[in-house]
Amino acid sequence: YLIITCPEFKNIIQKICNDFNIDNDIWCLNLNTLFQASCCKLNIFDYKDVNKYSKILYLDCDILVTNSLSNILDLEIDNKLYVLKEECHRDFHCSEFSDEEYKLLNKDFTFSAGMFLFNNCDTIREMFKTIKTHIKTHLDNNKPKPICLDQPFVIYQAINLNLFNNTRLINIVVNNPVKFKGETISHFPGNPGHYDSKIHKMGYYLNYMKENFIVAKKGGCNELVGHIFS
Repeated sequence: YLIITCPEFKNIIQKICNDFNIDNDIWCLNLNTLFQASCCKLNIFDYKDVNKYSKILYLDCDILVTNSLSNILDLEIDNKLYVLKEECHRDFHCSEFSDEEYKLLNKDFTFSAGMFLFNNCDTIREMFKTIKTHIKTHLDNNKPKPICLDQPFVIYQAINLNLFNNTRLINIVVNNPVKFKGETISHFPGNPGHYDSKIHKMGYYLNYMKENFIVAKKGGCNELVGHIFS
């Protein structure tokens, strides 16, 4: 597990990893704003050991892993960005599209930027470079940052380059679940940076999982093995 953070959190994170025997690496970046923190995933190809891995799964902090990660990591995927479809919102997803572009846009194409699955390949590396250039140009022109931070930039370029799949992970990844239906990734999106609302939803769901399901050790990892009441 690679954890991307800023230096202030390094020791706290390492202690948590040690306490739970998590094999990890911590990559500290200069992250001074919420926008910088949100964009940090776009730097993954600068990570010193990135070439050790053929496939990369990125998860935001507002996510619980609720089943075996092999369910997602073992998927055969193309050289595209695999993401979870979300209902289109003009500001949350499409603020980088002009009115004319938005009018012509297939509204089924939008997605959350809170979780990415992709092959470690030049195609995605170049797409991330393009997204970062887009962001830099936007900021250099003193345009306001989007409400959902990097998400509209990622969506704009992924759609224009036709390098995304927002349907393959349906039922493997879920947003804001209240009942467990076998999903592997449970994402709890809300207002960007609004810690209280997210930790409340995550805490509620984690307690629900603890009360209703049993977990067993398998190959050094926790795996969900059944419902207590089944």
